[in-house]
Amino acid sequence: MFVAIRYHKLTQCIYLGSIFKMINYLENFWNSKFLPGCLLCLSLGIANVAMAEYKKPPNTENDAPDASATSISGIRGGGCHGTETTNLTAIAPYTHIGQTNSTHPTFTWFVPDRASYPVELQVAEYSPFSSNGKGKTIFRVRLKSNPGIMSYSLPQDQLSLSSAQKYVWQIAILCNPNRPSEDLVVSTEIMVVKPSTNLQKQLTTATDYLAQANLYAEAGLWYDALAKALEKKHNPQAQKLVYELIAEMTIIEQLNQENNINTNDVNEQRKIMITRQEHQKRLEQILEFSR
Repeated sequence: MFVAIRYHKLTQCIYLGSIFKMINYLENFWNSKFLPGCLLCLSLGIANVAMAEYKKPPNTENDAPDASATSISGIRGGGCHGTETTNLTAIAPYTHIGQTNSTHPTFTWFVPDRASYPVELQVAEYSPFSSNGKGKTIFRVRLKSNPGIMSYSLPQDQLSLSSAQKYVWQIAILCNPNRPSEDLVVSTEIMVVKPSTNLQKQLTTATDYLAQANLYAEAGLWYDALAKALEKKHNPQAQKLVYELIAEMTIIEQLNQENNINTNDVNEQRKIMITRQEHQKRLEQILEFSR
């Protein structure tokens, strides 16, 4: 069954049967325990689909991520041993820079491997002069992977990101700690912005976390909206909202894959498109997993 979805005056048809299969798959990975260091392992089981109101950030200067910072390394598929049907995926935009009001944001990614491997999360200052977009590394933590959706929040007592600054976050699965060349790595940018006065007023009156998550989403604050939904992972409505946000972001990625390529360099244009296409492919693999 096809359903037409209107978004920013464009009509996009998506096959919802595939999306429902994503629900069934993610449901298998739901974890009921918190891991140390603010780590959440999450999977989503939702009965109905409704599009959330996540919108691209309105400030146009953040539309085009740096091709070197928004990357996918080790593009071989199927997890560490090539036996899985999904891939390591950053649950974040690649066609625009995801934003946050938080100085301690939550980062979210998808782990394909059912076996557990060391996972390393890094946060670095953004540098336009670096070959990989990364300047000084300001945070690093080693975790153990769990299959499905994982999230990690920067500890409140350690690191504070600066407002009006861009950062690059990277997640790596260390398939063989003795051979870094075998690591699976994805990275993308994040921008810390100050909340608008209007949003602050709305948040003070929206005491329900679901309403707050939707306010963040409508304001274009991807990381805050997803983090707020992740706070109540046992609540069916929270599970539904997490799914809605991911589904909406996926549609935005589809619609904007060829947009916001602000370079005249043919090689850079090709690099950006390859990375976006691979990211989109990985999102689609998750959607299609149980077909």
